[in-house]
Amino acid sequence: MAVLEELRHPDSLMSQSGYRTLLRSSSERWKLALKNSIGVPSHLEMNKNKPMNSSTCMDGLVTEDALVSSLAAAMTRPKNQYQILVQDFLEDEQEEENTSKHKIEPGYSLSVSEDIIDYNDGKCWVEAQLRHPTNGQLYAILGWSLKRNNEGAWVIDWLDWQDFRDEFRPGHGREEW
Repeated sequence: MAVLEELRHPDSLMSQSGYRTLLRSSSERWKLALKNSIGVPSHLEMNKNKPMNSSTCMDGLVTEDALVSSLAAAMTRPKNQYQILVQDFLEDEQEEENTSKHKIEPGYSLSVSEDIIDYNDGKCWVEAQLRHPTNGQLYAILGWSLKRNNEGAWVIDWLDWQDFRDEFRPGHGREEW
């Protein structure tokens, strides 16, 4: 999933490009959910044509740069369950001298189901699992609801997130079974 890869390296192409990719790969419904998650009023429209340093909301518009910057701040916040998408994992390794050395690993390993449910109406559903990069422990299961946009590309329409990490159970908006 290209969006997850971009989020893993959010500054790879340009500053905050991973968050910009997330926003641009989203349906209007998911963009509204993203805006709500960072406190942007739902009535504000995104304007890509405003200057980069302008983020005024006075005219009912908000710049893409302002949304991207706010998404980046929210997703990298400490103790945030979605931080896993944008942060690497530090692993301690014991050396012979009994000192500790840090090795950077991807924050998760990704497993995408080959069983894609295509509703044959321009919508589909895909399951992905986020696991510990070395021991395979299940972190989260993501259910991606996708739909085709006007250009025929698949965009994110909704995301169902089930977190299995102890510190995030039962997950935002969930009840323990």
